[in-house]
Order: sequence, then structure tokens, then C-alpha cells
Amino acid sequence: MKITIDHNAHEISANLVRAFAREVPFATSRAINTVVKKAQGTQREGMRKRFTIRRPAFFERAVKIKPFATKQTLEATITIDPPGGQARADILIKFEEGGQKTARSGQLAVPVQARPSKTAMIPAKLRPRALNLRGSGRVLRGDQGTFLIRGEGGEGGTIFQNKAGRTVVLYTLKRAVPIEPDLKFVETIREVVRDELPRALRDAFFQAIHTVR
Repeated sequence: MKITIDHNAHEISANLVRAFAREVPFATSRAINTVVKKAQGTQREGMRKRFTIRRPAFFERAVKIKPFATKQTLEATITIDPPGGQARADILIKFEEGGQKTARSGQLAVPVQARPSKTAMIPAKLRPRALNLRGSGRVLRGDQGTFLIRGEGGEGGTIFQNKAGRTVVLYTLKRAVPIEPDLKFVETIREVVRDELPRALRDAFFQAIHTVR
């Protein structure tokens, strides 16, 4: 006894392969976008831990994904692009490699007690220029009970304020201050891509296989 079965398995297999091939670019783009969104969140979380953040919205919006991957373009870009555009990007980018911030002219006023709290902005009335420090010699007088005592040779110094019967230090003056490499942008993104992309691709392809028609 012999039973002959006619089938079109080869044609079915070929159709399935073609159908899956059509899904591969979409699955790949979905995996890439999953990973860059993970990288974006990880970078933001790291910045919240490493920086004293006084403008949360600025920091959150500074880490952008543009553009996302599409099935036509299998790449995505994550960048430091804060509100105000690239003209303001150096506010954060300088913390990638670190180094020193040096005064372009004069000296840098480093806040001490000019801020009401560690995370607060400096009130406009207490910004160095608003103090209107004037005079000559080692001691300059300013508005709001402020005065500056210069260092030897005019290098360095301290800005004080007499307030409610006590004297507080508003600023110290320095020629340069260190910039710590705390952004860790490249390091963070590379680590997330290395750890997450293989799994994201596997999951995206697995879903594509089970939804192919």
C-alpha cells in the first residue's frame, strides 16, 4: 500500500522566509529604539545622581533621541542637546572630559552662601554684578551690606555680606576651578548598548517570527 501526498511545502517555506525578511527591518528598528530609550533613561538617572540639579527640566530635556530608527534607516542618534540648542550644550558637554574652568577675564565667583540652599538658584539681587562692588585697594564696598576683601596681589578674594547682625561668605574668587568628568555620556551609552542590544534584537525577532503572515 502506498499513499502519496502532494504538497507545496517549498512554496510555503519560501513565502514564510520572504514574509519574515520583510519584518526584519521593522524588528531591528524596534530593537534599536528600545535600547536608545533605555540609554536615555539611564543617562538621565546617572546625571541626577552625579550632579546637583537646580533646573530639572533642563537636565531631562538635554538628553535627546533624534532621530529614532525606522525600518528604512536602521540607526538612531542620542545626543546632548539642551533647551536653547547646541549654543548651550557646553553647559553639560564640558563635564564629559573634565578639566578646568578658567575666567576669561578677572576671576570666577564661586558661590558659598549666595544660594538659599544647595539646589536653589542664586537670587538675581545677589549675583556678583548686582552687588555693585566699588572702590580701590584690597577692600571694595558694595550694595546690600556686601564687601570684597581681595587676596594678596589682587589674586583671589572673598565677598562677604553683613546680614541680620552676622557676616556670611557669599563667594570666593578664584582664577580657575576644576571640572569633574561627571557627565559619563559615552561610557553610559556604550554600556547600555553592549548589555541591552542582543536581548532587544532577540525579543524583537522572536515577536516577528510569531506574528509573520
